[in-house]
Amino acid sequence: MQKKNTTVHLLILDPSQNDAESLVSLLRNSGKATRAHRITSEEDLEEALKNGSWDLLLARDVEQEFGADDALAMIRRMDKDIPFVLLTGEYSREQTVAMMRAGARDTVQFDYTDQLVLVVNRELSALEDRRRRRVLESHLREAEQRCQLLLESSKDAIAYINDGMHIYANQSYM
Repeated sequence: MQKKNTTVHLLILDPSQNDAESLVSLLRNSGKATRAHRITSEEDLEEALKNGSWDLLLARDVEQEFGADDALAMIRRMDKDIPFVLLTGEYSREQTVAMMRAGARDTVQFDYTDQLVLVVNRELSALEDRRRRRVLESHLREAEQRCQLLLESSKDAIAYINDGMHIYANQSYM
């Protein structure tokens, strides 16, 4: 079965337009069709989260008015399922642990482009799995409701008995 090539909707929190474009170019060169929106403020992120469906947020840890911590907090506050990856200047175990405890999926050094592509692929795959699971759980709930209605509306006596204990009995059985 051939996997469909879907577009990645990417949010980028980076003060540098050139660095943001290089991230988009990196993902496109790795084979991902990418649509990106660069975030410049808290209001911009809030509007983007309310009005769009996003697959990934890449944030730089450089000093800026609206930082990566603020963006991660807003995603958690709005209860959005958007993987958050922090791009750092240099590796810090303490920072990685703190960000992952706050809800980030990973931290990657900005210069490690090959690792970043692998992390992005992993997070997009996990996101697709979570979305698929939610759809399947919804279908399962609907099927269970239909079965329950069928059992309750049946004129025939129906009962589930397990080890001599009645688990379910419809009105006709009662």
